[in-house]
Amino acid sequence: MEGEDVSNEIRTETVGNTASQTAAFPRVREALLRRQRAFREAPGLIADGRDMGTVVFPDAPVKIFLDASSEERAHRRMLQLQEKGFNVNFERLLAEIKERDDRDRNRAIAHWYRLSMPSCWILPACRSRK
Repeated sequence: MEGEDVSNEIRTETVGNTASQTAAFPRVREALLRRQRAFREAPGLIADGRDMGTVVFPDAPVKIFLDASSEERAHRRMLQLQEKGFNVNFERLLAEIKERDDRDRNRAIAHWYRLSMPSCWILPACRSRK
Protein backbone atom coordinates (compact mmCIF):
# COMPACT_ATOMS: atom_id res chain seq x y z
CA MET A 1 0.00 0.00 0.00
CA GLU A 2 1.65 3.18 -1.22
CA GLY A 3 4.93 1.30 -1.60
CA GLU A 4 4.73 -0.55 1.72
CA ASP A 5 4.23 -4.32 1.93
CA VAL A 6 1.22 -4.90 4.18
CA SER A 7 0.79 -8.61 3.38
CA ASN A 8 1.27 -9.76 6.97
CA GLU A 9 -1.05 -7.12 8.39
CA ILE A 10 -3.97 -7.99 6.11
CA ARG A 11 -3.68 -11.76 6.59
CA THR A 12 -4.90 -11.92 10.16
CA GLU A 13 -7.97 -13.60 11.61
CA THR A 14 -9.27 -10.21 12.73
CA VAL A 15 -9.07 -8.76 9.22
CA GLY A 16 -10.57 -11.89 7.64
CA ASN A 17 -13.48 -12.03 10.05
CA THR A 18 -14.11 -8.29 9.77
CA ALA A 19 -14.11 -8.55 5.97
CA SER A 20 -16.58 -11.42 6.15
CA GLN A 21 -18.94 -9.47 8.40
CA THR A 22 -18.61 -6.23 6.42
CA ALA A 23 -19.33 -8.01 3.13
CA ALA A 24 -22.92 -8.54 4.25
CA PHE A 25 -23.75 -4.82 3.92
CA PRO A 26 -25.07 -3.99 0.41
CA ARG A 27 -23.85 -0.36 0.35
CA VAL A 28 -20.37 -1.37 1.43
CA ARG A 29 -20.30 -4.09 -1.24
CA GLU A 30 -21.36 -1.61 -3.94
CA ALA A 31 -18.63 0.85 -3.02
CA LEU A 32 -16.00 -1.87 -2.87
CA LEU A 33 -17.04 -3.43 -6.17
CA ARG A 34 -16.52 -0.16 -8.04
CA ARG A 35 -13.03 0.22 -6.59
CA GLN A 36 -12.09 -3.43 -7.06
CA ARG A 37 -13.27 -3.52 -10.66
CA ALA A 38 -11.18 -0.43 -11.47
CA PHE A 39 -8.14 -2.72 -11.18
CA ARG A 40 -9.25 -4.62 -14.31
CA GLU A 41 -7.44 -2.05 -16.42
CA ALA A 42 -4.06 -2.98 -17.90
CA PRO A 43 -1.79 -4.42 -16.70
CA GLY A 44 -4.46 -6.28 -14.72
CA LEU A 45 -4.06 -8.17 -11.50
CA ILE A 46 -4.16 -11.43 -9.64
CA ALA A 47 -7.02 -11.21 -7.15
CA ASP A 48 -7.31 -13.34 -4.02
CA GLY A 49 -10.60 -13.68 -2.21
CA ARG A 50 -13.71 -15.75 -1.76
CA ASP A 51 -15.85 -13.96 -4.32
CA MET A 52 -13.27 -12.61 -6.74
CA GLY A 53 -14.30 -15.01 -9.52
CA THR A 54 -18.02 -15.06 -8.85
CA VAL A 55 -18.90 -11.47 -7.96
CA VAL A 56 -16.01 -9.05 -8.40
CA PHE A 57 -14.57 -10.36 -11.69
CA PRO A 58 -17.17 -12.78 -13.09
CA ASP A 59 -15.86 -12.22 -16.64
CA ALA A 60 -12.21 -12.99 -15.81
CA PRO A 61 -10.70 -15.23 -18.50
CA VAL A 62 -9.03 -17.52 -15.94
CA LYS A 63 -10.21 -18.46 -12.45
CA ILE A 64 -8.52 -20.85 -10.04
CA PHE A 65 -10.37 -22.00 -6.94
CA LEU A 66 -8.12 -23.56 -4.30
CA ASP A 67 -9.99 -25.70 -1.83
CA ALA A 68 -8.99 -27.32 1.46
CA SER A 69 -10.95 -28.75 4.37
CA SER A 70 -11.75 -26.58 7.36
CA GLU A 71 -9.37 -28.71 9.40
CA GLU A 72 -6.50 -28.21 6.96
CA ARG A 73 -7.08 -24.46 6.77
CA ALA A 74 -7.19 -24.26 10.58
CA HIS A 75 -3.94 -26.22 10.80
CA ARG A 76 -2.20 -23.93 8.30
CA ARG A 77 -3.52 -20.82 10.03
CA MET A 78 -2.38 -22.16 13.40
CA LEU A 79 1.15 -22.65 12.04
CA GLN A 80 1.17 -19.13 10.57
CA LEU A 81 0.08 -17.62 13.87
CA GLN A 82 2.52 -19.71 15.89
CA GLU A 83 5.37 -18.51 13.63
CA LYS A 84 4.39 -14.97 14.61
CA GLY A 85 4.55 -15.90 18.29
CA PHE A 86 0.84 -16.25 19.00
CA ASN A 87 -0.49 -18.94 21.33
CA VAL A 88 -3.32 -20.57 19.36
CA ASN A 89 -6.00 -23.08 20.30
CA PHE A 90 -6.67 -25.33 17.30
CA GLU A 91 -10.28 -26.17 18.24
CA ARG A 92 -11.17 -22.50 18.70
CA LEU A 93 -9.52 -21.57 15.41
CA LEU A 94 -11.36 -24.40 13.64
CA ALA A 95 -14.69 -23.22 15.09
CA GLU A 96 -13.99 -19.65 13.91
CA ILE A 97 -13.16 -20.85 10.39
CA LYS A 98 -16.32 -22.94 10.21
CA GLU A 99 -18.39 -20.00 11.50
CA ARG A 100 -16.90 -17.69 8.86
CA ASP A 101 -17.49 -20.27 6.11
CA ASP A 102 -21.12 -20.62 7.17
CA ARG A 103 -21.62 -16.85 7.36
CA ASP A 104 -20.06 -16.33 3.92
CA ARG A 105 -22.06 -19.14 2.29
CA ASN A 106 -25.37 -17.95 3.70
CA ARG A 107 -25.25 -14.16 3.50
CA ALA A 108 -27.95 -12.58 1.35
CA ILE A 109 -25.57 -10.85 -1.06
CA ALA A 110 -22.38 -12.09 -2.72
CA HIS A 111 -22.48 -15.42 -0.97
CA TRP A 112 -19.50 -17.71 -1.31
CA TYR A 113 -19.81 -20.67 -3.66
CA ARG A 114 -17.62 -22.77 -5.90
CA LEU A 115 -17.56 -21.97 -9.57
CA SER A 116 -18.23 -24.65 -12.11
CA MET A 117 -17.51 -23.25 -15.53
CA PRO A 118 -14.98 -23.68 -18.36
CA SER A 119 -12.81 -20.74 -17.24
CA CYS A 120 -12.38 -22.10 -13.71
CA TRP A 121 -10.06 -24.79 -12.42
CA ILE A 122 -10.92 -26.25 -9.02
CA LEU A 123 -7.81 -27.55 -7.33
CA PRO A 124 -7.77 -29.50 -4.08
CA ALA A 125 -5.08 -28.01 -1.86
CA CYS A 126 -2.40 -30.43 -0.78
CA ARG A 127 -2.13 -31.44 2.84
CA SER A 128 0.62 -29.52 4.59
CA ARG A 129 1.26 -32.23 7.19
CA LYS A 130 3.28 -35.39 6.67
